[in-house]
Amino acid sequence: MNKKSRPESIYHNLIKNNRVLIGFNIITLIFCFMLIKNENTMPLVIRYMPNGQIETIENYHETSKINAYDTDIFLTEFVNRWNLDDSFAIQDNIPKALNLMDKELRQKMASYITKGRVEEVVEKNQKTITTIEKIKFKTSGDFIDAKVRYRRQIISFKNKPLKTSVRRMELILSVLERRSKQHPHGLLVTQFEEFNLN
Repeated sequence: MNKKSRPESIYHNLIKNNRVLIGFNIITLIFCFMLIKNENTMPLVIRYMPNGQIETIENYHETSKINAYDTDIFLTEFVNRWNLDDSFAIQDNIPKALNLMDKELRQKMASYITKGRVEEVVEKNQKTITTIEKIKFKTSGDFIDAKVRYRRQIISFKNKPLKTSVRRMELILSVLERRSKQHPHGLLVTQFEEFNLN
């Protein structure tokens, strides 16, 4: 009797195990669908306003209208990233600055910034402090004409000030149709030029 019931109990155990495995597979599939759904949702964007308030934007695709604060933030970030004087930050800043440019300008500037040029800046062992003094811009359709005056103090590795330069950067920004994860500002630099003022 024991021998006859043994194949039956093995068969029932297999059925029980298969049901458990099917349950695990269904739970895993549900979990995968939830992950895919959450991956496609827009992240929450939190902005700190100049008056100290916090503004949250849950769906920045829908609220893609560019305001003055967005433009200020973008211009400040670009000026700080486009820094060919800082030995310690150039390798991190330049790729980020290039990502704030449109394709044509990015290709042009990428050929301008050679490996030798970057190594030359790194060898100087100097850091910088950039202070934005004035930002002016005017929107004209899908473009923004901007001027930024800033002061960049160049400091040696031994914390001795080397020089301070005052510069003006003139830019043309392109307003994108929609914000995206790659371009959360909704803006790209299409042209820019720098001038020394001292």
